[in-house]
Amino acid sequence: MNAFPRLKAYFHIAIALIVIGYPMYLWALWDPMDYGFTALRFGGDFFAYYEAAVLALRGYVTLVMDFAEFRLTALEYAPGAHPFYEWVMSPGLLLFLLPLASLPFMLAYGLVAGVGVAALVWCCRGEYRSFDTLDFVCLAPATLLCVLYGQPVLFVAALLCLTLRRLEVKPVLAGLMLGLSVVEPVVFVFGVLALLASRNMIALSAAVCSSAGVVFLSTVLFGAESWYLYWDNAVRIQFAALLSAPSDVLAMSLSVSGALVAANLNAESVMLVQALVTLLCAFATLWLFWKPRDPEARNLCFAVLAVLASPFAQVWDLVVVVPLLYYYAIKHEVFAPSDFDSSILEPICFTMLYLLPFAAIALTSHFIPVAPLVLLVALLAVLPRLLQPVSDQRDTSNRDAGLAA
Repeated sequence: MNAFPRLKAYFHIAIALIVIGYPMYLWALWDPMDYGFTALRFGGDFFAYYEAAVLALRGYVTLVMDFAEFRLTALEYAPGAHPFYEWVMSPGLLLFLLPLASLPFMLAYGLVAGVGVAALVWCCRGEYRSFDTLDFVCLAPATLLCVLYGQPVLFVAALLCLTLRRLEVKPVLAGLMLGLSVVEPVVFVFGVLALLASRNMIALSAAVCSSAGVVFLSTVLFGAESWYLYWDNAVRIQFAALLSAPSDVLAMSLSVSGALVAANLNAESVMLVQALVTLLCAFATLWLFWKPRDPEARNLCFAVLAVLASPFAQVWDLVVVVPLLYYYAIKHEVFAPSDFDSSILEPICFTMLYLLPFAAIALTSHFIPVAPLVLLVALLAVLPRLLQPVSDQRDTSNRDAGLAA
């Protein structure tokens, strides 16, 4: 059964907004020579990663970890191309970026973008539905922004999707892939919490071994001082950058802290509220995995919680939700329910989640930050399926299958 006939209406509207409406909106409301919307924007963020890899290959790892000096060095090579260079790269991430330093910039950028999108599509191969998969995944606003900005979070999204999908059937493989996501600390920490709550010691052991291998190799290559500098500076530098960020950068934030900074709250209030939100998300993750629940609903909620918990989440980070939303929509026929009298609330909520990266930029720039609210609404939309016993869901699925037959 094609699970996306109702999606076509939403999807065509979304594509019209993405391909036609949104560029017109930018052209009308922003100076085309302003930050973020010139030709220099393509791969602008990737330039920071590429420059870090080049410097690390030449032996200047301490310069990369000294984020203030690294920003000045990068701006010398690309003046005006990227005024916001406070991307914090751990030695673990630098380990994976290092091979790119041997390639020309455009080739490295194209390789990361192309392989990243291919990995995202490949992790959805279990429910491949002709061009529906390519449309839904490749044209997702979060995916497009990752390609435009040159963000390697595409690989983290693929790793997370494969980890959650293989957790019960191949725990060793799932754990190994989760360990590789140590380059994204929030995703890795929440993944470890999920494994602890599910009492999956095999996957947890594999994740610990895999992450330890990444840390060990990066320490051998870059020295223990690189990790010391990273942990000494990372959170402080990122919070300082967020608190002093201009409005066009805050418009791309998905986090609660970004919304509060945009609302002009003081630094102490921002840190306190974000800490409480992160703590609540951690407890929600433990609750999600404590007992068996609908796997697609659980996995989707986990990805949304990981984004909501991060104080530095940006619009492209929502790509971690895209493949899991695809699987959820396939299983539960969100956009093509068997009963066409069913509520339309759920499709609307997930369409909002799907379009959130672009909507967040527009609404935060001119009205109020809405991203945390949309993420919360998406969690509430999934909650009824999480509360339903797994046995009842299986009975319902079998009955629907019988009726379809």
